[in-house]
Amino acid sequence: MSKGQVTFLALGDIWLARQVAEEIARQGARHPFHRIAPFLKGADVVLGNLESPVSTGGSPQRHKDVVARAHPEALEGLSYAGIGLVSLANNHIMDYGPEALGDTLRFLDQREIGHFGAGMRSREAREPYFYTRHDLRLAFHAYLCWGEASRRSIGPAGLDRSLVAQELKDSRRRADFVITVLHGGVMFQDAPTLEMIRLAHWIIDQGADIVIGHHPHVIQGIERYKNGLIAYSLGNFLFDSYEHELPDERVRQGMILKIDLRKDGSPNYRYQPIPIRMADGFQVELVPDGQEKERMLERLNRLSRSDILSESRGRLPVDEIDLRDKVSSLLSKGPSFLIGYIPRNFFRILRHTLPALFRLTFQKPKKAKRDTRANRS
Repeated sequence: MSKGQVTFLALGDIWLARQVAEEIARQGARHPFHRIAPFLKGADVVLGNLESPVSTGGSPQRHKDVVARAHPEALEGLSYAGIGLVSLANNHIMDYGPEALGDTLRFLDQREIGHFGAGMRSREAREPYFYTRHDLRLAFHAYLCWGEASRRSIGPAGLDRSLVAQELKDSRRRADFVITVLHGGVMFQDAPTLEMIRLAHWIIDQGADIVIGHHPHVIQGIERYKNGLIAYSLGNFLFDSYEHELPDERVRQGMILKIDLRKDGSPNYRYQPIPIRMADGFQVELVPDGQEKERMLERLNRLSRSDILSESRGRLPVDEIDLRDKVSSLLSKGPSFLIGYIPRNFFRILRHTLPALFRLTFQKPKKAKRDTRANRS
C-alpha cells in the first residue's frame, strides 16, 4: 500500500457464543475463519462488531430473553483472521454484567485487539479509537442507539446527541477520516427504519465520513449521502441466527465493505461490497463468482434505491421479491415447523410481516427516482 492510502474492511456482526461456541470447542478457535482469513489479512485494518462478551465470570441478566457469553480462547480466531478492531457498543455486551465486560476489555488488550464503544466508565466508553497507518489517521466511534446505554454508567456508549455532536466535531479536527458505528434498527428487516436513516444522515452532518450499521442481522442498503458513505447493515459475519432466530438464508449471508481511503484526491475513498456466507460448520467464506453472488449484489442494489433510503418516504417500503421469497421459504418448511415458528415470532409477524403484506396487496409501489448502485467509486 502506497503512502497516504489505507485499505479498510468493515464486517457485520460477530457472535462467538451458543452454537458457534460449541463448534469452536469441537474444531478450535480458528475453524470459523480458515476460509476467510487469507482475504482479511490483506487489509490494513479490519473492523467487526463483537456481539458477545468474552469471559468465564459474571452473572446473566435476568430480564433478557437471550444472554450470551463466549470463552476467552475464542478470541484466538479473531487474531488469526486479522480482525484487529472491534466495536462493543451493542445490546449483548452487558449480558453477564460489569465483571464480564471488564474481562472482555482485558482479554482484548491481551490479544492486542483494538476496541471502542464500551467501558467500565462512561468516559471510557465514549473515547474514540485512533488508528494511524501510511500517514492517514482514522477516528472510530460507536454508539448503541436505544435507552439501555443511557441508563448505565458502565457499558456501551449511548446516543446522547449533544455529546455525539461534540465528539465527532473533536475527531474531525484530529483525524483524516471519522468512522462511526451505529447499533440499532429492527432485526431481520430488509430496509432501515426511518429513524435510522435520519440518524445516519445526522451523523454525517456532524462530521463523520463513514457510518457502519449493525444489529438487523440481514443486509440492508448502502447510500452515498452528501460526501459521506452509509452502510445501514452488513448482515451477519459469524452468527447462529439461522439455528435460533430465523431459518432464512438471509441470515447466513453478509457483506464485507471494502473501502480504500486516500489522503488526497476526489473522491478520497472508493468502496466495494463483497458478498460472504456462512457455510456448514459456521465457516465464513467469500461467495464465488456465479448466480448466488449476482443475486446478492442485485438484492443489495434494490435495497439501496433512493426511495427506500429516503428521509421523506413516510412508511417502510415493501420489497416485493424479498417478501415473497421470505413467505415462500417459511411455507416450504411445512406445518410442523410453522406450528412452532408462529407462536415464537407472533409479535414480529404482527408488527412487520402482516402490515407489509397488506401494503403489498392494496397499495401501489412507489416509483424509484433513481437506482443507487452499490458497487460505486
